Amino acid sequence: MFVRWNETSIPDEEWNGNPLGFRVHGQGQPCTGFLVTPHNVALNVSTFIVTGLRAWVNYVVKISGVTKPGHGIASAVRIRTNDSGNVLA
Repeated sequence: MFVRWNETSIPDEEWNGNPLGFRVHGQGQPCTGFLVTPHNVALNVSTFIVTGLRAWVNYVVKISGVTKPGHGIASAVRIRTNDSGNVLA
């Protein structure tokens, strides 16, 4: 699944310190054992391809800003995969 974002989508007051990058993460719902493996990417990166999704699972994929203290509030998108693990349109 292709995900895209930008730094300006996170208001300055929601960064918990100086921006260092972003974290792509998430999990299946209600199947919490189906995780979107967390990946931290640099601040200049604004796209990511999520792989390893299981078939017929509802996922919540999140993007968070990362600072030295950790990652902050996440924006989320809900998706559902088909029988081959691809995102349904």
